[in-house]
Amino acid sequence: MKAVKKDFIRSKRNMFLFLVLSFVLFFVSAGLCQAQTEEFPSLEIPEFMEGIRHDSENFLSPEEIIETSLVFSGTDSASSEYERIRDTYFSFLSLARSDEIMSLDEESRGNRILELVHELFLRRYRALQTRTDVLITDGTYNCVSSAVVYLAAAKAAGLEAYGVGTDSHAFCTVRIGDRFIDVETTNIYGFNPGEKKEFHDSFGKTTGFAYVPAKNYRTRNTMPDKAFVSLILSNRYAGLCNSGNYMEGIPLAVARFEYLSLLDESIASAAQDDLVLLCDNYIKTLQNRRRYRQSMSYLEIVTDIFGVTDSLRKSMDITVYNAVSSELNDDNIEQAENYFARWQTYMSERQRASVASLIEQTKLRQIEIAWIQTAQKAAAEQDFLEAVSIIDSAAAELGMTKNLQSARNVYIQNYAVSVHNQCVPLVNSGRLEEAVSLIQSALEIVPGNRVLRNDLDRIQRAMQ
Repeated sequence: MKAVKKDFIRSKRNMFLFLVLSFVLFFVSAGLCQAQTEEFPSLEIPEFMEGIRHDSENFLSPEEIIETSLVFSGTDSASSEYERIRDTYFSFLSLARSDEIMSLDEESRGNRILELVHELFLRRYRALQTRTDVLITDGTYNCVSSAVVYLAAAKAAGLEAYGVGTDSHAFCTVRIGDRFIDVETTNIYGFNPGEKKEFHDSFGKTTGFAYVPAKNYRTRNTMPDKAFVSLILSNRYAGLCNSGNYMEGIPLAVARFEYLSLLDESIASAAQDDLVLLCDNYIKTLQNRRRYRQSMSYLEIVTDIFGVTDSLRKSMDITVYNAVSSELNDDNIEQAENYFARWQTYMSERQRASVASLIEQTKLRQIEIAWIQTAQKAAAEQDFLEAVSIIDSAAAELGMTKNLQSARNVYIQNYAVSVHNQCVPLVNSGRLEEAVSLIQSALEIVPGNRVLRNDLDRIQRAMQ
């Protein structure tokens, strides 16, 4: 008996060490995603467009070029600053119409107008300074702002002048007789620049770029006045949106689209493409910030106006998937299904199937969670076999999923621990046969359980 007692003391230490272990808890929870609000860039026509002539006429008078360019530059047409700058330009237009200028032949007239623009206004080239109001106030300019001012003055001087745009540059061209002469407005020597050594020497110093002869531009496009002046808007919204300021940038793109919408279809279409691209980029920024519901709401606004383009369809695929996922994470299955029902016809077939599968899996997941939560209640009352039975019923309905199997394993292990704990006082009081009987009965329910097998082996060795 002493040997038995000695062996049991060693095994009792192991048993009590095991007793300090807690029952394993099994918990399944759907994630939560905090709702966020978002103020969207407006797609309404900006108020500053109210005084701008909007029709199918391509060309503008010199005064209209100036007035429109100032509004597009951001100057309030009702302000005294606008009147001051406009009057300065109008005085210049009067100079362009003066006898002094009109007495010159057309080629000399075009050259003199460029010289006057530089002598009176232009001081320093800045690549991004596209505004004609700023050109007056501090003398900074780029290719667009200088070309717009030249265009207005050349027209005032009776010249047939046009704005020319490329992918990366803007300048003017003037018809002299039966030929066109290009005007690089960023440089005082830019009238018919190809033959002027002074121009080539100074162009790089002024702009920081190597001169590319106008005839070499692959995308050279002689533009209607309205389209050319609207480059001020496109430069402004490109700069704003590139810096992430879509709230101010997109309304400018709306204004440009509205302004050009009645012109040639290709011009109007290009302006719309620009606007939709900016909207799509904004939607992508919302996606990157995980604001899926907001991106979906803005997509709805954009597609209601412009329809579903290829680029918007791609965003739609991503947005619907993420918006549905967000709602499902918040346990809003009904809202997720509403989103999917509204947008599935716009999605690609592959993504549509993926989202449908996601919703179905989530429904099954919620059923699974409900079963597991019921089992947890039984386990909380230490009725681990009842918890196992509930999990088995769930598996009969759903199949034995990974979560169900994990829960079942936990409850079986907890049942084994509870039997082990019941055996401790029996062994301590020397009632080894009762402990063996209890463990053997439990092993009939959970055969092969390692905890119970180890307990049985230790007690049987102690009985020898």
